[in-house]
Amino acid sequence: MVIGIYGAGGLGREVFDTACLIKKESDKIIFIDDINGNNGLNYASSPIVTFDEAKKIPDLSVIIAVGEPSVRERLHDVVRENNIKLCSVIHPMSNISPFAKIGEGVYVGAFTYISCNASIADNVFLQPHCVIGHDSSVGADSLISSFSEVCGHCKIGESTYISIHSVIKQGISVGSNAIIGFSSVVHKDIDDGVVAMGNPARILSRAVDTRVF
Repeated sequence: MVIGIYGAGGLGREVFDTACLIKKESDKIIFIDDINGNNGLNYASSPIVTFDEAKKIPDLSVIIAVGEPSVRERLHDVVRENNIKLCSVIHPMSNISPFAKIGEGVYVGAFTYISCNASIADNVFLQPHCVIGHDSSVGADSLISSFSEVCGHCKIGESTYISIHSVIKQGISVGSNAIIGFSSVVHKDIDDGVVAMGNPARILSRAVDTRVF
């Protein structure tokens, strides 16, 4: 299998390091970057190619490694439209309940804990030291940053970004295309498409262009 890491920035290199720990001896790892492909840049001698080049490679499976949820969603669509498989990269030092459901193209960083009956949809990125509580769900194309905790019976929407050191109280829903700022404590439900931050988290604005960075 050829593991194509779609994104050659910092998250891509994090995924690469984890993929090296779990790949089979026969597997190869490449980076996919439509901006920097073929410019001679590489990490650990792995090539960087454009998506148009990568999609011609036999036995290619892709994992998306960009932080911006709206871009994650767009690249997810591109991969599906070209009938390319998604592959998950899960760190061996993560802890995942055998009764959790993990979708395709999911990244799980070191020391992340996914509890019983939790559900992680396709193309979700969970950075190291996250906690996903029991019976909680995380929607497709979302990213949850390191040291954040989603307590039990929570629902995180699609294409949502939860920043570092944030806590989502038990039973809370966070809408799709929402942005939770760093070190936030979310006590109440958060609507779709808003930016919220603080302790307790307060809505600051509409996420007009749904961009984090």
